[in-house]
Amino acid sequence: MNDTLKTIFNRTSTRSYKDKIISREDLEVLVRAGMAAPSGADNRSWEFFIIDEKDILKELTDNLKYGKMLKNAGGAIAVCAHPDKSTFEGDEYWLCDCSAAAENILIAAESLGLGGVWVSCYPNKERKENTKRVLGLPKDVEPLCLISLGYPARDQKAKDKYDTKKVHWNKW
Repeated sequence: MNDTLKTIFNRTSTRSYKDKIISREDLEVLVRAGMAAPSGADNRSWEFFIIDEKDILKELTDNLKYGKMLKNAGGAIAVCAHPDKSTFEGDEYWLCDCSAAAENILIAAESLGLGGVWVSCYPNKERKENTKRVLGLPKDVEPLCLISLGYPARDQKAKDKYDTKKVHWNKW
């Protein structure tokens, strides 16, 4: 199996981290990976907010029901978008664009020896508003998710999620 597939199959949702800072260079590499994702009509309406200050990570922890791991994270990336800039032929693509970007970031994190987990903001109104407030996001920017990142505190074994019952060839 090639290295790309090994990375994809080894990725896990990591919520427990060592007390170790992630370099700004690595955080930037992760955002570059996010921006390498496909984007509907190549609009690239995404915006990425890198969080590497412990006080902001703590404030996010206090304001996100499912973001408790952020307090011990080595950093985080908020994957956001300008929804009004993501239309093509009347359809909005920002959710698809940002989801692809977030997955690229998670896979890239795995390849760098980091662990990460997707913390949803969208579609929950309270989580979206809390994230916008804590990060001081502009009014026209919507957060899809936060990606909590860090060096894994323990080894985790990836789940084999392949399910033949969910695979259909040619017709249903």
